[in-house]
Amino acid sequence: MPTPTEIPSLNPVPDPNSATFGADCYPFTQRMAAAGEAMNLLAAELNTALNLSLLGVTSSSTTSLTIGTGSKTLTVGTGLGYAVGMPLKIPSAANVANFMKGVVTAYNSGTGSLTVNVASIGGSGTFADWAVFFDIPDAGSGFVPIGGLVANKNRGNSFTENGTTYLKTGVISPTATYPLAPTTTINDGSTWLSKTGVAMINCNLASNGSGTVLGMPRANNDANYAISTDYGATWSTATFPAAISGIPVWCGSFFLIVNVNGGAASTTFYTSTTGATGSWTARTVPSNVFVNAVYGAQGCIITTSTTQGYLTTDGINYTSITMPAANLSGCFGNGFYVFLTPSSSTTTCYKTANGSTFVTKTLPVAVAGNGTWDRPITFGEGAFLWAQSSAVAKCFTTADFETFSINDTGIPLTNTYLRVFGNGTFLLINPFGSSTCYTSDNQGVTWTPRTFISSANFPAVAFTGTSFVALEYNSTNATQSVSGGTYTDTAKAMFADSPENTRPFYMRVA
Repeated sequence: MPTPTEIPSLNPVPDPNSATFGADCYPFTQRMAAAGEAMNLLAAELNTALNLSLLGVTSSSTTSLTIGTGSKTLTVGTGLGYAVGMPLKIPSAANVANFMKGVVTAYNSGTGSLTVNVASIGGSGTFADWAVFFDIPDAGSGFVPIGGLVANKNRGNSFTENGTTYLKTGVISPTATYPLAPTTTINDGSTWLSKTGVAMINCNLASNGSGTVLGMPRANNDANYAISTDYGATWSTATFPAAISGIPVWCGSFFLIVNVNGGAASTTFYTSTTGATGSWTARTVPSNVFVNAVYGAQGCIITTSTTQGYLTTDGINYTSITMPAANLSGCFGNGFYVFLTPSSSTTTCYKTANGSTFVTKTLPVAVAGNGTWDRPITFGEGAFLWAQSSAVAKCFTTADFETFSINDTGIPLTNTYLRVFGNGTFLLINPFGSSTCYTSDNQGVTWTPRTFISSANFPAVAFTGTSFVALEYNSTNATQSVSGGTYTDTAKAMFADSPENTRPFYMRVA
């Protein structure tokens, strides 16, 4: 077999912020052109190889055979690629409606003798003008093993063909009622229920999106924290290995607790895959006064009260990075992180894709948060959003921090709101007490007032994967958003008995 064309390696993508950007572009484009030419050659080679491989199982035969099931032997070309178990279709060249389908049971490459166990047929008669080629397995080929799936026209809950039995996926028995496409409840912040939480002076929330939500004290050191394993419907008190105050972050496969230690320096973080009592492992980190953290594609970036930052992908090892400013809070989306100072009004933010190179961007309005623990900018449906401070009744959205869409919120100026996204909805909650929250399902163009659970202080809100939840300040009161409607879950409707489902899946069971 000839050696395939090798694709040359590429130069690193030039950094537009580098002083050598112009000099780096020419060799980069040269290597790109060479790679493009090599890829064209390789594509042609692959196409040739594919054609040869298909030709290796494509032949014809003049053996006279009568259409029927069972073992059939015919003479085809020699030196071909037929193999035992390969599914074949053998139609008459004169009329392809006359055919046999089965699997190879023997092939002699020296004589061209080919034996096929025919499982299904079409038409009838005796012919000597056969085409022989590879076939896509289906219920009639005899190739599908028990437990295998085939797509077929809708033939009810079950059918039997050529001695094999197939059951429609999702059906418990051939006489069972096939389920309709499932629906999913939309918890969009329109209605709120009273729940019993865990009392903490102040807390931050983090969810793994699969039911578990943690509430950690963020100001006063405490060995107790709040945990829910049912999306915020019920809460219980859990016990931490030590009295700490921390920022909880879900890092894709584990919870990370960034120990802010009441504003003092700390050297210990904690990780857990479940968040439960007794599941935490202490992790040693360089001594610093830690402030906040945000998880994204490159890992979790942790900020401090200085320009010292850290990046971790596993919660165990921490890489030192230099942040563009102190006391930063961040958000991740569209492949990059964005940071700003949440404890004061600012029109400056910092954008980075990797945590090592930051680009300063100017915001269209002065942005403010509620403190270093806050995350003033949130992300959802391809857009970053900020809205509503105590001084600015405006909202902006952006996909790249290059161009912005700005709208008036129509919300009275009172306090700086918390912002979170979930279920296609941006939610604003006044953390210092209001009986009204606000939702937007059109990326902040308009905001709808919603009746909130009470006018008490709810300094923490999160989206759990199905609903919004919030815990009240220094109280056992909690709240959870409930249904604003339902939608058909088309991602799970593949096997549903619906008008669109003309080719359901069937599993061979016997």
